[in-house]
Amino acid sequence: AGIAPRNLMAVGVLSPGQANLSKGVVMRSANLPLWKNVPLRAKISKGLNLPAVLENDANAAAYGEWWAGAGRGTGKKPIDNLFMLTLGTGVGGGLVYEGKVIRGAFDFATEVGHMIMIPGGNLCGCGQRGCLETYCSAYYTGKRATDALRASVTLRKKSSLGKVLTETGRVSAADVSVHAKGGDRFAADVWDETCRMIALACINVCHFIDPRLIVLAGGMTG
Repeated sequence: AGIAPRNLMAVGVLSPGQANLSKGVVMRSANLPLWKNVPLRAKISKGLNLPAVLENDANAAAYGEWWAGAGRGTGKKPIDNLFMLTLGTGVGGGLVYEGKVIRGAFDFATEVGHMIMIPGGNLCGCGQRGCLETYCSAYYTGKRATDALRASVTLRKKSSLGKVLTETGRVSAADVSVHAKGGDRFAADVWDETCRMIALACINVCHFIDPRLIVLAGGMTG
């Protein structure tokens, strides 16, 4: 931002996962399995010799969108009730209601990535099975395609993603998207399942929270 270090007054630290925000401690994160009760705020504050505050990454993204993005609306009044789904390595959620971030009693509200969509389904990094994240995050979209291709010689021969798997050893969500747009039937099926799960999540959010606007953000939306 072109600001000299001597002019910095404080730093905001954003982290995925479950955290005690008032204490600045990340208790656990499904996609950072080594992080257990990490005093992240204190570490950053000490390292930079600046006051620091910890916030959930999806909460901060939702607030930023409400403050400076889609939440500004097109009329005279900003959107007063905005929900955001962050679609990247994992799936996060953030709710801004009348200008305030809703965090819940234990700072763990709106973690929609860990709603159970299919009981007994795919194992999630959080320890549950069937979480939304395991069906529509970037990591798990690529993993679903990779696992299916590895399990079937016929599929590897039929799908253009088979060549990707052979050359790189894995298939990414970006590969799935590109090959789906290129007409590959298997890639399109994987991508459609990802989109279907996102759509179901949005329906559930609408019934439970009744937001005025749902914003999709993150690498999966590019």
